[in-house]
Amino acid sequence: MNIANTIVRCRKAKNLTQEALGEIVGVSNQSVSKWENGATAPDIALIPALADALGISLEEFFGVQSANHPASITFDNFPNEAFGRLYQSFSEL
Repeated sequence: MNIANTIVRCRKAKNLTQEALGEIVGVSNQSVSKWENGATAPDIALIPALADALGISLEEFFGVQSANHPASITFDNFPNEAFGRLYQSFSEL
């Protein structure tokens, strides 16, 4: 599953409009629309707040499921965990 599909699915599951989600994370509804259409991706600095607004972990946001990473990355521990895991996943490519 890609990020665009995840945003659409989770936004609709939380009964949020594009405008409401945009207000929560501080962007326009047009930005949310572009994310959902795959025209652009959210700025990395917005991703923790976006995942939090959607009620999902960062692993779910990025579509990552791994037994090697049992603990979820949350909004609070994002700086300490996420960059290391992202770096590791890219270095494995």
